[in-house]
Amino acid sequence: MLNELFAPIAFEWDDEQGFFIKVNCSYSEQTSAYLFTCQFNIENYHVDLYRQFNIHLPEHIQRSVKKRQAEFLAGRYAANVVLSQLGFCSYIIRSGKNREPQWPEGVTASISHTESHAMCIAALSSNIRFLGIDIEHWLSKETALQIDQSIITEAEKKTLSMQPLSHKQLVTLAFSSKEALFKAIYPDVNTYLDFNASVINHISGQCISLNLVLPNEIKAQGLSAINFSCSYFIYNTYVACLILMPFE
Repeated sequence: MLNELFAPIAFEWDDEQGFFIKVNCSYSEQTSAYLFTCQFNIENYHVDLYRQFNIHLPEHIQRSVKKRQAEFLAGRYAANVVLSQLGFCSYIIRSGKNREPQWPEGVTASISHTESHAMCIAALSSNIRFLGIDIEHWLSKETALQIDQSIITEAEKKTLSMQPLSHKQLVTLAFSSKEALFKAIYPDVNTYLDFNASVINHISGQCISLNLVLPNEIKAQGLSAINFSCSYFIYNTYVACLILMPFE
């Protein structure tokens, strides 16, 4: 499991409203990264929780539906926890031009969430070169069949089929690993990429290897030559993917 890569650390939290079902804060001594994971109950969400947890509520989130507000809250709460572990206790996370989180200078971090789970991982930029995390609930059989050609090639399907995965798991895993990679390289490219910009070339155990095939207009020095390693963790209802690569 994902948390097995990290050692649990003490964490005090107060949630009288019962929004959070389960929380876990942990630390990787090898990479000096902090990870916060949580499960939450959208039925216990209300907008006052932003004030209770001292989380900035952007205007575009105020206008969104309850589900989106709850997911955003959980993700930002997770981010606040890991930032506080790094010494940024009162930092307000704002959004960039593409609504990506704006982290404190000197921090590399990544957030992901579903309608029931949220994760955030952060480390000092001096320790980590690439960092990206993604969590996805398993796609339905119907959705996986509808979108698989936009996510993976036949060659990638063949590579992933080396593992005992159903078709919907295969497509979800490909989707999540590529999302984790795009998050990891976003600070270098400052744009979102199509799924054909990354290629899965190997899978072994709980690790996927990916390479980038960047469009000509994106000039990111040396990224195409890097073999990115993505760890994946399979749960009953979802999969989590993590790229955590320190400087060589």
